[in-house]
Amino acid sequence: MTIQAGASLPTRGKAGTSSWTSNCPANQVVVDFSGRSGLLVDQIALRCAPLGVSSATSGSSLTVGTATSLGAIGGTGGSAFAAVNCPTGEVATLARVRTGDNLDAFGLACAKGTIGP
Repeated sequence: MTIQAGASLPTRGKAGTSSWTSNCPANQVVVDFSGRSGLLVDQIALRCAPLGVSSATSGSSLTVGTATSLGAIGGTGGSAFAAVNCPTGEVATLARVRTGDNLDAFGLACAKGTIGP
């Protein structure tokens, strides 16, 4: 099993703002995030973990390794919040973002990975 680094998709947003990209290393997936927030989301730090396959007599399953941080993106405003983790054995499958003129909410949806159809 191999997970390739993903292509960067186009960014959208208010003119004059800066965009950012944060990619997991090859063969790793997003499993949680932490950061800083007040009225807005001031900073996000994604964490990635290696995804592996384990074989058992009843079939194969995906395993999630130890997570490491990609480093924080954003400023130092707001207050730090604790890591928001996918449940054990699950990985992020969707990023949920709410914006107006600024980013005011960020979250992940998580699920167990599957093998096969």
